[in-house]
Amino acid sequence: MINYWIVGCRRVVIDGDSNNLSLFDVIEQITIPAPAACVQLPVTIPMEMTTVGLWERDENDPDYEGAIVLIGPDGHEISRGEQALTFEGKSRLRTRTGFAGFPLTGPGRYFIVSMSRPAGTEQWAEQCRTPITIIYS
Repeated sequence: MINYWIVGCRRVVIDGDSNNLSLFDVIEQITIPAPAACVQLPVTIPMEMTTVGLWERDENDPDYEGAIVLIGPDGHEISRGEQALTFEGKSRLRTRTGFAGFPLTGPGRYFIVSMSRPAGTEQWAEQCRTPITIIYS
């Protein structure tokens, strides 16, 4: 099992005829005004984000579960979404995970991290990570 890439973007479109994927407004950096001193962090930035990943498995691999984790600048997990990785007899799978907001803990480098584990086990393995930088203007 391998996750080749994971990307955060604002919008994803899958062409109905070709099944090709288009990613719009890929998120690499977010610049926002600094929160007022009276604002208690964490807060949620009101923006939609979808993570998209490409996974592949060998035919002998067991069933897997996947997780998309958002890691804050301090290295701690601040958000997680889990799902079954259902290949339905195919060797490759694209996953999409939606976030209704971006949990802000401060400026710095955040990471979108994909993880996997064989179904029914406890140990997660990191597959891929992509940075997003938050800057205060």
